[in-house]
Amino acid sequence: MSNNDQSKSNDTAKTFKYATREEWLQAAIEYVRPMVNAAAEAAGMAKHSMPTHIRVSCGFGWAKAENSSILGQTFASVVTDDGQSAVFVSPVIASAEDALMVLMHELVHVVDDCISGHSGRFVEIGKALGLDGKPTQMLPATALQAELMLIAADLGDYPHSRLDIDMIRAASKTPSTPSKPRVRVSSGPAAQHGSRHIKAVCMNSACDARGYLVRTSAHWISVATPICPVCKTDMHVS
Repeated sequence: MSNNDQSKSNDTAKTFKYATREEWLQAAIEYVRPMVNAAAEAAGMAKHSMPTHIRVSCGFGWAKAENSSILGQTFASVVTDDGQSAVFVSPVIASAEDALMVLMHELVHVVDDCISGHSGRFVEIGKALGLDGKPTQMLPATALQAELMLIAADLGDYPHSRLDIDMIRAASKTPSTPSKPRVRVSSGPAAQHGSRHIKAVCMNSACDARGYLVRTSAHWISVATPICPVCKTDMHVS
């Protein structure tokens, strides 16, 4: 068994204090809630304390699939049906400490309900909390990192296995040949080589325009699936 296989085997055998990433992240929020609220108060914004209910999950942010540069993303309460802020921590994050560091940045957005973006109140509360760096990349400085390490130890291992973006990208860039078909590493559309456009075909057997084909860019596919102009159903993307 290779070292990599052994590592994966050990990960599978781990037992976690929390069964899911969402449970772990929710527990983490409650650990740091007093710290975040105290920072808001220190910045003169006590009324902007953290809401009681926050949805948090592990996943890529909107329209950022397979993007390793976006480590976290928060959506304001006004864009969710139940009025709860929604926070996502990227699946490229591996450790409990790193997940907490990204979460702290996102919780400042939650306090401000995303109104200030990465300026104004966001920066003031972030600095009071102990974040440092460029506003778009503000993460815990040394003192706050030490506190988060203690919290991470109490929370236990983050019940997650890092998604290897480099492997996904490498696989998508490898041309497919009859003797060596491309390895599929996700259920999404296969990468298009030699053309920037992706095919969309009407596969509705009851449609008079079955087989109708259009090509569009990956950007527009991420926005919406093309619809057949005749039967008005989603077209098959390949």
